[in-house]
Amino acid sequence: MEDISQLTQKFSLESPKNQLKLISQIAATGESGEKFLREFLASQRSELPSLVTGKIYQTLYKTNTLETRKFLEAN
Repeated sequence: MEDISQLTQKFSLESPKNQLKLISQIAATGESGEKFLREFLASQRSELPSLVTGKIYQTLYKTNTLETRKFLEAN
């Protein structure tokens, strides 16, 4: 399994179609993956919603950690 730095670098370089495939792998890395996904969503606030941001919201919602719940409530 790839580590979080490899996954996030790969995510940044991939097309939206391939980003969708990487989201669950990134989330599976734990807190560091969730943090990356939260930061990505925050950086996309001024953009139109996309399948990638929707999938990230769904994935984070399922993780149900305190930090992620606070983030989702605020955004």
